[in-house]
Amino acid sequence: MKILRYIRDQFASIIAHPQVFSREKNEFDLEIDSYFDAQVDQKKHRFELRTDKIKDESKYFVRQQDILFGLDYFSYPPKHKKIIQNIFRDLYPEAYKSCNNLNKKLKFNNPRECLNSAQKIKQHIIRYGRKKRLLIPNKIWDAMDVLIPRTRR
Repeated sequence: MKILRYIRDQFASIIAHPQVFSREKNEFDLEIDSYFDAQVDQKKHRFELRTDKIKDESKYFVRQQDILFGLDYFSYPPKHKKIIQNIFRDLYPEAYKSCNNLNKKLKFNNPRECLNSAQKIKQHIIRYGRKKRLLIPNKIWDAMDVLIPRTRR
């Protein structure tokens, strides 16, 4: 049950992040550079911990939810996005290409776009799992319903 909550939370975060980051900057004029400096440092450290350094998406996408981490890098502000994406692309070019191609199909400007994007992400993850013959993890992703949350009244 713990892994299901973890996957659900990671999935929800990747859907929410583009709008959250945009609103922090544009609507609230928050200083977010230090937050993203820390995020980039954290992601660099995550990449350094990997010992494989083989330029193969299967080595980056150890778990299907790693696709979610890769997509998150596309939500960063331009300066930070460039830093982390350069590292990501250099270390794992196939994984980067996969996330970049998927990201081009995603939009998060309203609930309907978020729902459509969430479904595209889910299908991408399932296709990846089938390609890698990840039977049990794919059952988890297959069973997950993607819904528009109820709005507060």
